[in-house]
Amino acid sequence: MTQMEWDNHVDGVAMFDLLGQMDGPPENWRDLMVRASCECAHRSLVHLPANENRPNQAIINALNFVNGNCTKKQLQDAIGEARQAIAVEPTHAASEAAQAASDAASLALNPNFSLAAMVIRETVSAAMIYEGEIAGKAAAKAVDGSGAAYVNASDRAKEVAKRDELRECAKIVRKYFPKAPI
Repeated sequence: MTQMEWDNHVDGVAMFDLLGQMDGPPENWRDLMVRASCECAHRSLVHLPANENRPNQAIINALNFVNGNCTKKQLQDAIGEARQAIAVEPTHAASEAAQAASDAASLALNPNFSLAAMVIRETVSAAMIYEGEIAGKAAAKAVDGSGAAYVNASDRAKEVAKRDELRECAKIVRKYFPKAPI
């Protein structure tokens, strides 16, 4: 991959996959991967109820862990709390957001690019679910509950959300990994 191709890549999942295929990962790749994954997962936290802080705390602890300001036990406890949040979230989008945060934090203990790519998939999924439901409900309401209108609007909104989240996560990956993998 050329530097120009890397600079213009719009899929954060594929970028982590490419980084995982490198012969020799860049210096500090573990910390950089955790930071990038946490930043991507943090984007999905808007889908959580306002009073749900456990997934965010897991992200904070993961970032503190890579900075040397959190113990392994504190991080493990925060990840456990975030995982508990997955099961009790009121919407599927919120559950995906909690999963993304939990997985991003887990990277601080078990770093690998496949899990980092999964964090972006979960972040994208949370956005797609949320935007699809909102658009579909609005369209169905506007045309007296038409199922076809719901599906069409929902599908369009999901595609836009997917494209936008992948693009934003690609920018984040590139921020931490500016050089194209060789």
